[in-house]
Amino acid sequence: MATMQPNILIIDDDRVSQIYLGELIGTLIPGASVVKADSGEKALDLINRIDFDFVFSDIRMPGLSGETLFEELVKATKKCENCRIYAISGISEQDTLNIRNAGAVAVLRKPIDKFRLEELFFGNVRPEDEKNKFSEANRESLIDPQKIIKLYEYNYDKVAQILKLYQQTLPDQMNRLQIEWDARNYEEVRNLGHSLKNSFTYLGADILKEKAHSLENIIEGRTEIAYVDSIVNDISGASRGIEKKIAELIESYEHK
Repeated sequence: MATMQPNILIIDDDRVSQIYLGELIGTLIPGASVVKADSGEKALDLINRIDFDFVFSDIRMPGLSGETLFEELVKATKKCENCRIYAISGISEQDTLNIRNAGAVAVLRKPIDKFRLEELFFGNVRPEDEKNKFSEANRESLIDPQKIIKLYEYNYDKVAQILKLYQQTLPDQMNRLQIEWDARNYEEVRNLGHSLKNSFTYLGADILKEKAHSLENIIEGRTEIAYVDSIVNDISGASRGIEKKIAELIESYEHK
């Protein structure tokens, strides 16, 4: 890494994703300057004013997005010596290839693994048996926020703060999904599916994560309505259970 106090830009329209990655970077490089942008347009403006060592960008966002975003990021960062651009998302292999061709050094899956980030910054490669100690959440659990808990190194006050953000935003998003689908607003359903997928990933709600992921690629006139109906009903129907579980976890963690 060029400097132990690098300038790092995080581009993501999801606030919790911003916080998650920012905190993770802070645990690895306490001296890093982390700047955040919630759109590609704002990111390009920042790059014009600041030389960044690393840029981490979500792939799908409203406005400037996808391959076009990464092509613009590459152009904008040419003045930044040794700037490295990483894409963050959960996408298909073909999309991964397209984003790499557009200029991303690598595509990282959400949520980013701490060991993977350590490899990018320092070149450290952990043994597989050490990585495997951080197992995936139980697929049958409604919520299993072990990724967040481990990120904060079992600081449950901080975990509770993140869960409160979900408590404020997630139920409304889940309910809005039904409303937008009833109106057959395909673009908004795709956007909500993307945002919900990220949230469910961090919360360890694997079954709901997979359902939300399937909404990202629905196409009007080509995706069966009954198929989308089933997914939307499952996600919207889980809203009350998710809300209740988050409240229980917050109360539990605040008293640890």
